[in-house]
Amino acid sequence: SSGSSIAHLDETTYQEGNINSLLTPQIGMGEAIHDPGPITVGIMKDISWPLSGAGSACTPPSNTNEEWFIWSSCTISTNVIRTGNVVVANFVTLTIESVGALDMDLAHLSLYIRSGGSVIIKNGGKIY
Repeated sequence: SSGSSIAHLDETTYQEGNINSLLTPQIGMGEAIHDPGPITVGIMKDISWPLSGAGSACTPPSNTNEEWFIWSSCTISTNVIRTGNVVVANFVTLTIESVGALDMDLAHLSLYIRSGGSVIIKNGGKIY
């Protein structure tokens, strides 16, 4: 794209509304991006940029008050206690199975599931 550099994603490939449009060289009027998308998260990880709340794969941040941004599909098979919000990114699946549980106060916290994301509870998994 005109005015872009090697530091941007292609505007034609990642047009407005695409999950990975954050790092394109232009932003449209009224365009709001609330989820960086898997390509941006991958780039940030590759350059060792700290991703607050990202955890590692399916491991939440050690500070239970910190927002947990789940950027890659994963499975919980243990009890995970959170006192901060949980965000499942666009087109990412969080699976809670077996003896796994997501223990969070849903009366005061939020479990955000972004566009195309999902939470699957199977084989005895729980959210409470």
